[in-house]
Amino acid sequence: MTLFRSHPVGATKKRSARFDAILSILLLLGLAVLFYTMRYGPLPFTQQIRNLKAAELHAPALQSRLNQDTRYAGLKAGIWPGEGGCLSVHGVLNSEAELPELKKLVMASKPPVGVIYDLELPTGEHLGGWQPLK
Repeated sequence: MTLFRSHPVGATKKRSARFDAILSILLLLGLAVLFYTMRYGPLPFTQQIRNLKAAELHAPALQSRLNQDTRYAGLKAGIWPGEGGCLSVHGVLNSEAELPELKKLVMASKPPVGVIYDLELPTGEHLGGWQPLK
């Protein structure tokens, strides 16, 4: 029955065990690199996830500030996935003259990420823009 075997039976098992050990080590290293990259890595979506979480935690404080000023009580603070994850301020603004004061109020809240404004005037004119974190 050894007619078709070109190597001893034990050698196959040793080689297979060695291969399994190397494969296991490579798999563990790969998983470690993946988890490290997801937590600390340079991948763009990991930074976006962190920014969105920071914006989500800050949005209620910003909404509270907006509600305290009657000019901005109708505006909503939220999060926006664009621009790498940021805060969003949207709604109807009474006049364009109020925009600089609104931006001061928002920046006084010390946002951890940039802010995108998606505002309309009662006339239907759109105001908005991106204010990166400085």
